[in-house]
Amino acid sequence: MGGGCLPHSRSAGALLPQTCARELIAVMDLTVPSTENAALSSRGRTRVSNRLETFADLLDMARAEQDRPRLLFVFAAAELPGDASAAQQASFASGEGGALAPVLCVDKAPDEIESFAELEAESRRTNTHWDIVFVAALPGRAGIAPNADEAVQPMRLMVEAIKSGRIAEFLAVDRRGDLVQLSRA
Repeated sequence: MGGGCLPHSRSAGALLPQTCARELIAVMDLTVPSTENAALSSRGRTRVSNRLETFADLLDMARAEQDRPRLLFVFAAAELPGDASAAQQASFASGEGGALAPVLCVDKAPDEIESFAELEAESRRTNTHWDIVFVAALPGRAGIAPNADEAVQPMRLMVEAIKSGRIAEFLAVDRRGDLVQLSRA
């Protein structure tokens, strides 16, 4: 079962509010174009079209791996920095710009997720708004998938990377379940 990233109050399979430290993670080869980002922009989003076309492709690929991975999800919301200029505030009010801040995180085995719709419905039950979910895979070893406890530190590393704007290693998925590539606004 999947767990969240709260250090001392793990809840199997449940999305939890993000209270982790930040850090970085190794990911499975997803062949996603490299991007540099710290902001969300509706003009800066483009559909990713490499080997992965859909969230279902990601699940299929992860399920087919011989060394079963554990999928790590960090949900992020666009927010306006406190020192934003008037132009940045106007842009943000029109749905563009802003910094991405992690708000929820969860780790799951690929078989614990039926579809993006199921994951999105689970996130709605937390009553926490998010705009983008970042996805990474913690690889298994010798045919054995990592367990939820083994995902805690890599999840913290992933959260740290996202807070620092280092997101090129991660797959980005919007609320509709579309794979997107983010760019600086």
